[in-house]
Amino acid sequence: MAAYAIAGYALAMLLNVFFPHVLATIALRQYMPGTATALLFNLPVCSMLLYVGVQDGSISTDKFAWFGPASVAVILASIPVLFFIGRKARPAFLRIGIPLP
Repeated sequence: MAAYAIAGYALAMLLNVFFPHVLATIALRQYMPGTATALLFNLPVCSMLLYVGVQDGSISTDKFAWFGPASVAVILASIPVLFFIGRKARPAFLRIGIPLP
């Protein structure tokens, strides 16, 4: 199960290279923060992680075909929840002197 959780996360990070980083850089015709990191680190590491997992049998393509997209969906669904928690927690952090952007 852990291999599929990591593979699902790797798929999400691999997709994140292209949406929004590379896509935004191309569409806006200017460098978007995070694009270099995504291309230099996330793309090769996540690609290799998925490739090796499938090649050595740690990840079955049949199971990953549903687990991967499900993981991506859960991660995407968690983004608004995390922003909500961040908005609610911000005053408490500021009260105790932790500066936030």
